[in-house]
Amino acid sequence: MRCPRVPSSVSRQKRISPVNIASRVRNFVLAGLVLCLCALPGRADPIVSGPSQNNLGSFEGDISYASLNDHQGVLTVKITNTTSSGYLTSVAFNNPGNQVTDVSSLDAGGSNLTNVLGGSSFNNNSVETGLYGKFDIGAAIGSNWNGGGVASQGIAPGDTATLTFNLTGTNMDKLTTADFFSELSNDNGAGGPQFFVAKFRDIVVSEDLLSSDRVPAIAGDNGGEIQFEKAPEPASVVLGVLGAAGMLLGYRRRKATV
Repeated sequence: MRCPRVPSSVSRQKRISPVNIASRVRNFVLAGLVLCLCALPGRADPIVSGPSQNNLGSFEGDISYASLNDHQGVLTVKITNTTSSGYLTSVAFNNPGNQVTDVSSLDAGGSNLTNVLGGSSFNNNSVETGLYGKFDIGAAIGSNWNGGGVASQGIAPGDTATLTFNLTGTNMDKLTTADFFSELSNDNGAGGPQFFVAKFRDIVVSEDLLSSDRVPAIAGDNGGEIQFEKAPEPASVVLGVLGAAGMLLGYRRRKATV
């Protein structure tokens, strides 16, 4: 008596070995870790220009901070010149809790704000803005926050630049975007302490008159208040991926023994 023929689709099915299961889970974990590490940068919180010295300059943008480890972090400032004329030539912000000890590099995002300001330690209020006091860290087209360089080398009206400050310091993994918003300048000017300020030059006032402006930032979209959200800690993200991998491994083992 001949045995019934087993359909080819059944005969070709292979039993999944434990080695294959472990290999697939390992690949899943590695892929998950890469995806999560790429998603670690914190949420970008919006800023807009507030009332300024001459009420001529204006901008909009956002600021975000992401830690890389306990001694490295990245602050990203995306800013758009929304004036009808004039060039954005410098920006300044503060060092939260003096935890930043160095700006290891600055990517000016294609703009000419390539000069890093802040002295030797970036925590001694060395960036003088005049009306809005002294700041700790800045970027400008020249060696001086208030002047230097050719104004037209700044960010032109309607243009956007993304400035990426690579920072080193202590407890950098404890910092958040909100910390950079809450740290204010040393108030030695009539404009009051601020967390961020930009300088504009060569603003056309009339046919034969150019002016400048120092413009502080307001946190929020169109001046509205924002609620800061802390990005997930790297350890929490990794635990989440490992937990998902464990669930997958348990499922595959049960499936393999059926």
